[in-house]
Amino acid sequence: MFYYLCQGLLMNNQQQKQQNNNEQNLSFNRPEQLLDNLQSLSLRNYSKYQQQKYRNSNEQNSSLNKFQRFRDNLQSLPRENDSKYQNNSNEQNPSFNKSQTLPNNVLTLPLDNHAKYQQNHNDQSSSFNISQRFPDDVPSSPLENYSNNSDELETINKTSYYPMAFYICVGVSLFLIATTALAWHISKIDIIVFRTEVLSMDRLVATSTTTAMPGWVGTGDMTNVRRSHQASVLANGKVLVTGGYTGSVYLNGAELYDPSTGVWTTTVNMNSIRGYHQASVLANGKVLVTGGLSSSSVFLNTAELYDPTTGVWTSTGNMNSMRAYHQASVLRNGSVLVSGGCSGSTVYINSAELYNPTTGVWTSTGNMNSLRAYHQASVLANGKVLVAGGYDGGSSYLNTAELYDSTSGSWTSTVNMNSIRVFHQASILQNGTVLVTGGDSGSGYLNNAELYDPSTSTWALTGNMNSMRAYHQSSILQNGSVLVSGGCSGSNAYVNSAELYNPTTGVWTTTFTMNSTRAEHTGSLLTNGKVLVAGGLTTSGWVGTGDMTNVRRDHQASVLANGKVLVTGGFTGSVYLNGAELYDPSTGVWTTTVNMNSIRGYHQASVLANGKVLVTGGYTGSSYLKTAELYDPSTGIWTLTGNMNSMRAYHQASVLQNGSVLVSGGCSNTSVYINSAELYNPTTGVWTTTGNMNSLRGYHQASVLQNGKVLVTGGFTGSVYLNTAELYDPTTGVWTSTGSMNSMRIFHQASVLQNGKVLVTGGYSGSGYLNNAELYDPSTSTWTLTGSMNSMRAYHQSSILQNGQVLVSGGCSSNGVFLNSAELYNPTTGVWTTTFSMNSSRSEDTGSLLTNGKVLVVGGFGASGFLNSVELYQP
Repeated sequence: MFYYLCQGLLMNNQQQKQQNNNEQNLSFNRPEQLLDNLQSLSLRNYSKYQQQKYRNSNEQNSSLNKFQRFRDNLQSLPRENDSKYQNNSNEQNPSFNKSQTLPNNVLTLPLDNHAKYQQNHNDQSSSFNISQRFPDDVPSSPLENYSNNSDELETINKTSYYPMAFYICVGVSLFLIATTALAWHISKIDIIVFRTEVLSMDRLVATSTTTAMPGWVGTGDMTNVRRSHQASVLANGKVLVTGGYTGSVYLNGAELYDPSTGVWTTTVNMNSIRGYHQASVLANGKVLVTGGLSSSSVFLNTAELYDPTTGVWTSTGNMNSMRAYHQASVLRNGSVLVSGGCSGSTVYINSAELYNPTTGVWTSTGNMNSLRAYHQASVLANGKVLVAGGYDGGSSYLNTAELYDSTSGSWTSTVNMNSIRVFHQASILQNGTVLVTGGDSGSGYLNNAELYDPSTSTWALTGNMNSMRAYHQSSILQNGSVLVSGGCSGSNAYVNSAELYNPTTGVWTTTFTMNSTRAEHTGSLLTNGKVLVAGGLTTSGWVGTGDMTNVRRDHQASVLANGKVLVTGGFTGSVYLNGAELYDPSTGVWTTTVNMNSIRGYHQASVLANGKVLVTGGYTGSSYLKTAELYDPSTGIWTLTGNMNSMRAYHQASVLQNGSVLVSGGCSNTSVYINSAELYNPTTGVWTTTGNMNSLRGYHQASVLQNGKVLVTGGFTGSVYLNTAELYDPTTGVWTSTGSMNSMRIFHQASVLQNGKVLVTGGYSGSGYLNNAELYDPSTSTWTLTGSMNSMRAYHQSSILQNGQVLVSGGCSSNGVFLNSAELYNPTTGVWTTTFSMNSSRSEDTGSLLTNGKVLVVGGFGASGFLNSVELYQP
């Protein structure tokens, strides 16, 4: 990065630099002093920086009403408010009126306190002292006026806001396949998914020497996106999914999942459109579907039967009451008990009725003691039915519980739960007790769990889950443990974490994370012991993943052939690193690997055709390097290879089509910019010089074109910012000047598009930060301006997504503002669109496109200092 241009190069002059840094008016003369200036300013003030913020960092309060989770966002009851919801979709943290999210009478709920746990956050694009980012020698820099701001700091009072934060559990490595199909919900934030995935808890033998570890694996996608649907495991082992909501319409569609093939096939549609219904597998193998919503205000009393042998739906007797958000329980005598729910937008009911599969007739039975919907119902070993929690439609979330006795048809109150809860889960353990997990208490999401013992009619708290969650799924595994997956942890933070409950110890253990965040999904235990999760709500955007061991910036990240990401070297704010770490996308976990032979930052890392990683050059904090070394992923070992002919940092390295590696330009010493280039032969490990570039340049970009040539753009000569570009021809070893860019720029990014053109974005021109972008056409050797980004940015990252769009993220903007914003470029239209912001502002990070289509950003430097945090972008 430029503000550290030759960082630490003048370490012998450190004392003098520190004295100079006490002067409020710094001299900006030459860019090669960037690193020294950073050492004396940024590092000297680093501890102070961590405790302080700039006065011009604006506090941005975003009050999120939790009831966005009920009907517009989840319950979808008053769809007349959809237009209001859609109008808010461009706001990342929209303010939701709770009348949009529960039936009208929820306004009497004493739930305004929920806002207490919705945290305000400061503007993540916080301002910083420009002297910490630019040297005292940037020519013609407009930023000298900021050099005396280092004493104008005030105490940080920042509450971080993580709109999609979750914790990815630690586990062993696994193989997974991620599907990529998505469909937008009416909210910009929420996506309803048709992705499905399967969790295997068995060790599967693939060959005599290879095993596939337990974990989540993507499987075939459903035809329709859906949430608030039902999934039923049939006697033949297939899974029937029915109805649900797409984000715009309710469905009558049904589809079948075959575990033996992983394929979904559509079956005959239900007679009625419905979501928020119930589906029960009868003793005769048929599936009874009851009630639900067919639109935002139409509640159903209809019921129908699916016959797996014919694939046909047949209407059966209507229930006596319309109801949605109810429960249905198959009793030991084969009849079906439905209880509670809503019969209208504001009408909560306590009625219950019984379905006789032989006659197809519904008969009213005793009423529950409380109005309740969104409750859970569990058939106990003694034949009674336990209902617990829910909402009464008035002023209360419920902690009450009651028992239905099928012999008498009456309900009896039992001991209350320890917590009031709604949107929770209940699971009957093999020992007959009932495990209730999570939910929403009305004042916050819960991670606690409790057990109901039918023999004593008492509730007892058990171990807490590792994550708060509601709208999750709970599945009893064949070994008796309980798997909970996904859900929402508050503030629209959908999670992909999962954990296991051990009934013997009462302890929760994190297990493998799902490939997608999801809530309001279904979870089905298959006959093969695996768990199928299907559909639900998810988020497109950024989610946190496991942190690195070390904070670092100016490092390199390389995606290996096995899908893991190798991060090497960098700078911590006090020392340069030789440490390396590996990220496993399947677990979200970082593990340290063997250290490099040399400490280095500002180096380059290239993945060779043989799968090894070549690291070249860099800076140690006191000297420039010409050493190179190879990382072998199969052994985890670093091996020295031939030295380059020139010491260099701030250079570029490009893997050519013939497998050799071209390094170009950079700095070979303090204030010494070079135009030399050389080639590495992976077969021999030898470097040979090749033609020199026409210009001295460091901090440039290099792009391998589809024709095999290498395009280098921009950079700095030691005195001049460049807009020039040149082409390297591997067949001749010669550099040829090509058309110049419209803007001079360093700290920019260059991306080769699927159409072969090169998109160059942002950077610093020597007189200001840039938001413009331009395209290089190799067929004409010309540059053309394209749409400008929404934000000026340099020191950012740019990643080509699998759909061909370009994601730019973070960086630094004018007046030294660190950015957490991100935007997408559409090559077809040439238009930039803002997308979800990262959880942390960051620059000098790395951005890597993973094999699953997600983008991993790692470390960097932001408003909170040096970072070890990591996050994933889900397109």
